[in-house]
Amino acid sequence: MNLFSKVVDTAGFARDWLISAWIRSELNPTPKAPPGVEAKIQTVLNWLMWIAGAAVIVGFIVGGLMLAVSNERGMGNDNVRRIGYVILGAIVIAASSALAKALL
Repeated sequence: MNLFSKVVDTAGFARDWLISAWIRSELNPTPKAPPGVEAKIQTVLNWLMWIAGAAVIVGFIVGGLMLAVSNERGMGNDNVRRIGYVILGAIVIAASSALAKALL
């Protein structure tokens, strides 16, 4: 038996073990914050959510202003794309906060 076939056999065994362990749910750790860190992390997450919300509001204002100026100048509505990015960002922020709540 050559070295390549030994490596392939070992990799196959490791793969089979990981799949069976995953199916048996042996690898199911529960996340737990270290003592004394939970309040600090919650404060940082609160600040980040506030900053993200403020950024979305500023993005809507700036996108609306750019849209108004481009319409006044007779340019196309290329700035509608920017408002779409702001909406997409707001959706990602909302989804991430829901995911964080589910995990924590």
